[in-house]
Amino acid sequence: MNRPTRKGGALLATAAAALCLMILTGLFVPLTCSAGSMESVPLSHAKGVYLYNIENGRTLASKNADALISPGSTVKIMTGLIVCEAVATRLDEKITVTTDMISSVEGRYAGLRAGTSVSVRDLVYMAFCGSYNDAVMILETFVAGSNPAFINLMNSKARSLGMSSTYYTNATGVDNDFQTTSVSDL
Repeated sequence: MNRPTRKGGALLATAAAALCLMILTGLFVPLTCSAGSMESVPLSHAKGVYLYNIENGRTLASKNADALISPGSTVKIMTGLIVCEAVATRLDEKITVTTDMISSVEGRYAGLRAGTSVSVRDLVYMAFCGSYNDAVMILETFVAGSNPAFINLMNSKARSLGMSSTYYTNATGVDNDFQTTSVSDL
């Protein structure tokens, strides 16, 4: 497999930016308007909307912005942020997969097996480009030592970013009743 020649953090930063762009453009319909024309944007069909102008600190449109919703696949944005911050200089390290790392994989998985040795770089690609949950679970163990410790990192990061309605219970985005966020947090 041919890889870009850039090393370390630059490659990871580019991958993270591309991931975020892909997720955001796939999840949100582009909204083109000026601050003065927000009254004409129909919000009646939307379950939740929060449009914020970061340049002047004004909320341009809001509807059910703080209502709790399931974060779905946006969980992997936070997972990616935590992982990228932790492994930027360790991409060429090899991890040997253990049964404990992948024993409770749900959803989409690459089929990684115990005893397999795989690079951190390949796991990052699998987790965030392929959306493979076994790669996510291996990375969370590598970064934090365990699933609960990684989830604590995610929730701490959410609080530090002001995401007061967000609570993570897993790093993969598999839905459950306890994992929540809001449109304003997203």
